[in-house]
Amino acid sequence: AWIERRRHKLLFHIGQYAEKQQTWSLAETAYLASGYPGARQRCIRVLEKMGASAAALELLNQAIAAPESDAEVQQLMRSAPRLNRKLGLQKPEKKAAIEIHTLHLELPYPSEDFYVEHVVREHLHQDDAPVFYVENALLNSLLGLLC
Repeated sequence: AWIERRRHKLLFHIGQYAEKQQTWSLAETAYLASGYPGARQRCIRVLEKMGASAAALELLNQAIAAPESDAEVQQLMRSAPRLNRKLGLQKPEKKAAIEIHTLHLELPYPSEDFYVEHVVREHLHQDDAPVFYVENALLNSLLGLLC
């Protein structure tokens, strides 16, 4: 497994070198053979430079179907409109926005002096699900522990 990872990394570096030398076919071959992170994205760029936009879009769709990381998805989504434009296709549909769940509280006005955060804490607190108000203390404490 270690040798195979090293081989993929070497193929990736060969692809980068070939890309710098503008030896597009060698770069494509090296990137396709490499399983190193980022190799598919680089191969898509090489295919674009070679003028093989259809092959680049096909590889892009394969990569979107089985991404290696969130970073790759972001890069692919930036490349997709450009490839679609080159091929005269419509823009890919954007994913629907994630629904954000909100909680609206209307609590009775307290009779004594209060902080809103503390009133909400008391309202939401349960024995099996305690609520703590930490404001900025949590991150500062975690950073202090880390240091």
